[in-house]
Formats: sequence, structure tokens, C-alpha cells
Amino acid sequence: MTAAIRQAAIGAFNAVGGRDYARVDVMVRANGEPIVLEVNTLPGMTETSLLPKAAAAAGIGYPELCQRMIDLAMKRRGSMTKAQ
Repeated sequence: MTAAIRQAAIGAFNAVGGRDYARVDVMVRANGEPIVLEVNTLPGMTETSLLPKAAAAAGIGYPELCQRMIDLAMKRRGSMTKAQ
């Protein structure tokens, strides 16, 4: 089930041309089929928002999440990957 949801979310993210991160909202039908509701390419970033909560559930703290987001943007831009 987790793999099917992940595949649906990544497919939706790629379909909208997502970059770096997003929050993808998914529902699962009674038959187990995941249905993507929306791709939020600019999710909330307070410490109580869903993206930071999901990161925390994956073992990524808020400061580390923010740094990862900065590193991804800098890498995409072709700049240094870490602020000095």
C-alpha cells in the first residue's frame, strides 16, 4: 500500500513539473487504489504544518528540513550546496 501511494504521489509531482519538494495529498479508495487529490508545491512551513510533520515522522528535524530545502535550491541554481 505504501509503495502504491508513493508511486502515485511521485507520478503526480513529476506530472506537474515539481521541483525539490511538495506535499501531495492522497486518499485511498475502499479497493486500495490511491487517488491523488492535489499537489501542493508551496506547502506551509511552520513547525506545525504538514510537511514539517511528515519530515519529523521520517526522522528529519525542522532545521535539517529547512537546510535540505536551501541546499536543493542552491544545487539547482548551480551554486554552492552549503552556506559558508
